[in-house]
Amino acid sequence: MVRYERYNAGIVKLGLTQIGPGKSLLASERVLILQEDSMAGDGFPDVIWIPAHSDRHKVKSSRQIDAVVLHVTDGKAVDAQQTARNVFAQPKQLGAHGKWQVQSAHYIVGRDGTVVQCVRHKDIAFHANEENSYTIGIEHNARDPGDTTLTDVQYWKSAKLVIWIGKQLGLPVFDRWYLQGHSEIDQTTTHSQCPQRALSWRTYMQAMADVQAMSEGRRPSMRLWDI
Repeated sequence: MVRYERYNAGIVKLGLTQIGPGKSLLASERVLILQEDSMAGDGFPDVIWIPAHSDRHKVKSSRQIDAVVLHVTDGKAVDAQQTARNVFAQPKQLGAHGKWQVQSAHYIVGRDGTVVQCVRHKDIAFHANEENSYTIGIEHNARDPGDTTLTDVQYWKSAKLVIWIGKQLGLPVFDRWYLQGHSEIDQTTTHSQCPQRALSWRTYMQAMADVQAMSEGRRPSMRLWDI
């Protein structure tokens, strides 16, 4: 578990030990995450930063993160940047049933493997109702509300992202307690098939295993990934 705290000029990633006011951090304990005047993501390689509208997330100086939550979109955009700009970057909208639509996620993974970040890790994205406060949300573009597949490159890039997040935040993401689907962790959601409508957990965990194996110089599985 990791907390993000403001320290001097920036955001500092802390371990389980809390640092009180006026106390110093050893150089080996201090990791500068973001200068306050910077507008960028949290550092995932090749990520595109398209910030969510202020209606769609809550800025925090610190929070505890305990899980990563996977989603699939209900819209028809296959492009992560299009979803970010046309939905998450827009002000809240009044829906057909008289409820404000304020959804967002920390990341979106497009069908071509593009990864877009819209909300910083230290801030709360509105993606899983009561579970928002302690989770990271990752959306995956589906082609339409009836789509039942993700692309190989989506699985691969999403797996790389989740493993990277796990290392950044100290989360054992290969344990499914710390990596859950929207409908698993959020018992109040009306999206009862999110993400399993399109995301195969067996395929996803295989992608994670293969990404990890390759990063460690080991032989991955025999599955041929179209990436």
